[in-house]
Amino acid sequence: MAPSSTKPAPQFLRRSDSASRKAITQVIDVPRHYGHRPGLPHSPLPPTGRHRRSNSVPHSTLLEVPDEGSWSADDADEAEGPPIKPPEKKTRPRPLQPPLGLGMGFDRPFGVTTDLEAPLLHGQTGPIAADDQSELEDEKDLPLVGLPAVANLKAEAYKQWTMALPISTMNIFEFMLALVSVMFVGHLGATQLAAAALAASVANVTGISVMEGLASALETLCGQAYGAEQYEQLGLMLQRGGVIMTIFCIPIALLWLKAEDILLLWHQEPAIAALAGQYMLYLIPGLVASAWLYPVAEYIQSQAISYPLALCSGLSLLLHIPINYLFIYTFDFGFTGAAIANSFSEIVNLGLLVLYLRYETSGILERTWDGWSRDCLEDWGPFLALAIPACLMTCLELWCFELIVILAGLLPNPEDQVSAMTVCFNTTALCFMLPLGLSTAVSVRVSNELGANKPGRARLALHTSIGLALLVGAGVSLLLLLVRKQWALLFTSADETGVIALVSQLMPLVVASQFGVALQAILSGVLRGSGQQLVGSVINFICYYAVGVPALIWFTFKWHWGLEGLWYGLMLGVTVQIVLLMALLLHTDWTLQADLAAERVDEFLESSSEESAQEEDPDEP
Repeated sequence: MAPSSTKPAPQFLRRSDSASRKAITQVIDVPRHYGHRPGLPHSPLPPTGRHRRSNSVPHSTLLEVPDEGSWSADDADEAEGPPIKPPEKKTRPRPLQPPLGLGMGFDRPFGVTTDLEAPLLHGQTGPIAADDQSELEDEKDLPLVGLPAVANLKAEAYKQWTMALPISTMNIFEFMLALVSVMFVGHLGATQLAAAALAASVANVTGISVMEGLASALETLCGQAYGAEQYEQLGLMLQRGGVIMTIFCIPIALLWLKAEDILLLWHQEPAIAALAGQYMLYLIPGLVASAWLYPVAEYIQSQAISYPLALCSGLSLLLHIPINYLFIYTFDFGFTGAAIANSFSEIVNLGLLVLYLRYETSGILERTWDGWSRDCLEDWGPFLALAIPACLMTCLELWCFELIVILAGLLPNPEDQVSAMTVCFNTTALCFMLPLGLSTAVSVRVSNELGANKPGRARLALHTSIGLALLVGAGVSLLLLLVRKQWALLFTSADETGVIALVSQLMPLVVASQFGVALQAILSGVLRGSGQQLVGSVINFICYYAVGVPALIWFTFKWHWGLEGLWYGLMLGVTVQIVLLMALLLHTDWTLQADLAAERVDEFLESSSEESAQEEDPDEP
């Protein structure tokens, strides 16, 4: 007797012979990452998206075919076709989804929960529990055409904003940490202050920016692996990133050991060059600590967890003040004590993050860390393929800003010119912290959604981030506009009338540039999240060095626009960068990017599987 349901079974299932059922079972248990099979309408997909290998849910439990006695050819003749009876509800391990709160990760249980019924065939599902309906709707992908719905934009904006605020707070704390050391040195004398500022600038250009750029490759790799629910790969990616970045520290440290000689070649004052060389020597331990600090931070925030980063950075900053006093005055290290304190605080920050991972209760380590593995010493290609372009993408932009400060020193009255430009750049750097947090947040959101095979939601993240960038740019610009007359007094004394006048002259340009700075930061984050760092590095080179630098040199020294010419040239480069990034991202094939993300994760999985197999069977060819 046919079942009472009116939905017919698909035509190719209306056979009761065992051979047909065996063929059907083989179709259902297809290998990972094959979405379609020749000759069939669609291969069944798991409820979370693309077919991919998962340690938590075996493929054999995703889809079930009823027993042979469920229907027969006679039943198929009586009705259009009986549907397959849905399987009984059962419990099975359920992968965690990124938390939607402030990022602590404590708001979701870890373990076995009652799951939705698995889909039977394409177009058919069993009944869905009412309490799971809202989550299912949230996990649905979105269309790739048309404008996003307002409700979706609001939900995405909330996710990005709650993730970005702690990251921006962390960035501000890191910015202030270096500033505190320079402030302590400033009380030791003008020469010491100049040497510390010079050493910090050189260290940032040649070391810290390199570490940040290399670590940003993990935004793509860890973010997409987390979205693909390959949680155990995050720990291995962290280990590989830390090992590779530690190796990169070796040539950087050798360069810093020769800092005094290099600064003398740049015609710096011998006394300042000697002190700066000493300062950079004691920054080397902090450089090595950053080779693990940045990967650990990327590892945490790729799981949509950001609040602990701000908390640990805040504690490090609070400890940094007494640590400076301890090394400079109590231990009587003097000038070099500030550099030692800076390195020590980097180590403290790393230690606090490790302690958080060790004692937090949401199960981050349980699902993403399988212990130390020798596999981290092999197969560095996927990381380097993203890390090198990402490093160039970061450094090319930063080096352009440093070049502008050097060019300001070639103008008449160089002391006032360089001081005014430094004030404006520090202002921009401080205002940049909020867009930088949003840049990281949208990078994580895009990488997670592409890894989960939801290109429509990755596109939604792009559209939402553009709106947030404009809002942030407007807010920062309004704030600077209100304090433009008093702002210079925060950086210099009232007696420095020349510097104050130059800063007041540049402030309208600084205010206007905040829209562009915010927009290019967030668009760059989308580029990193989708794994397009190579394209980003090419765009940055063209915009800054083929357009911006020639233009600012022409405006400043040919047309004699002074500091305004330097800023106009920089704004021109940023404008071209925004146009190119917008053209690229608004015409991006997000389905293709999701496929590339799957290939990237699968390549990582295959290499790890091959290495594990070789360890188990070393004699097998």
